[in-house]
Amino acid sequence: MNMKAIIKTIILFTLVITLASCNASAPKSRETPIPTVTSLPTSTSTTEPTDMASPLLATPIPPTQTPYFPVPFNHHDPEAVLRAYFDAWNRNDWKACESLGGRCNEPVESVRILEIHGSCEYLTECIYSVLFEIKVVGKGVSMHTGQYPWSYYLTWDANRDTWYISNYGFG
Repeated sequence: MNMKAIIKTIILFTLVITLASCNASAPKSRETPIPTVTSLPTSTSTTEPTDMASPLLATPIPPTQTPYFPVPFNHHDPEAVLRAYFDAWNRNDWKACESLGGRCNEPVESVRILEIHGSCEYLTECIYSVLFEIKVVGKGVSMHTGQYPWSYYLTWDANRDTWYISNYGFG
C-alpha cells in the first residue's frame, strides 16, 4: 500500500470514529407539544401562565397588506365585485384593484360606470359589458379622458370564496 492510501484510510477512520462518538453523546430530544388556541380569550377569562416559549417566530417577510374597501360588498355577487373594482380605481387604490383580479390602468381624477350589463352562462363564469367614463390625470398613457366600452370576464374562485376579474379589454 502506498503512503497516500494509508493517509486516506487513517483520515476516513478518524472521521467515522468522530461522527459515531458525536452521535452517541448527543442528548435525546424531549418533544413538547405546542399548545393550540381553541377559542379567543374574553375580557372575563384569565390566561394561565405556561413555561413554554411562543411558537411564533419573527420572519423577514412582511405581512400582506389587506386591501381597503370603504364600502363592504358581497364577494358572492359578480356585479358587486366589478363595482368595487371601479370604486378602487376611482380612489387610485392599486392594491385593491389587484386584489380583485384587475389592475388600475391609469391614475385618474375620476372614473364612473355609466352602464353595466351582465350575463352568467355558467355557475363559475360571467361576462359584463361596461360603459364607463374616465378623467385621467394629465394626458394619460394607455387611456385618455373619455368614455370606454369594455368587457369584463369574472370567474368564481372557490378557494378564495369570491369572484375575481379574470380578463378584460376594449369592446
